[in-house]
Amino acid sequence: MTKDKAKAEPELPRVRPISKSVAATATNWRTLVNNIREHLPDIPHLTAEHAEFERLVVRVESSLAEQNTLQGRISVLIRGRVVDLEQGREMRSRLVALLQGRLGSKSESLRLFGLKPRKRSKTRKQIEGEPQMPEPEEPAPEESPPTATPPDIVIR
Repeated sequence: MTKDKAKAEPELPRVRPISKSVAATATNWRTLVNNIREHLPDIPHLTAEHAEFERLVVRVESSLAEQNTLQGRISVLIRGRVVDLEQGREMRSRLVALLQGRLGSKSESLRLFGLKPRKRSKTRKQIEGEPQMPEPEEPAPEESPPTATPPDIVIR
């Protein structure tokens, strides 16, 4: 694009979602166009402006209708995508589980499929045969049961 073309083309306004005020404005404009049309024989000097304004109102109404149609299509598309994504998540989970079952959940071969293997044991000492659980400490001396019973718990 040349600099001359860039200067000649007007900057487009930002696209905002249709608000009720835009639809209300279009309705108000349509009412004005219809009311002026009834009185044009009495005020013929407004004929040219009325015709131009009516063409503008038709364009606004047309763009609103088209936007509503496209929003409906987008809504259907998004609902379909949500269903597809949910189905895809389920299928991926199934495939990952099958790969982990076949190769092992700690296998480095899982990286070939873009998956992280599960972490190996934290210490080598546990693998070499040392006890896995620490030995329990001596039990604490038994205390006598409380003499008073605890109050009833009320759940609200």
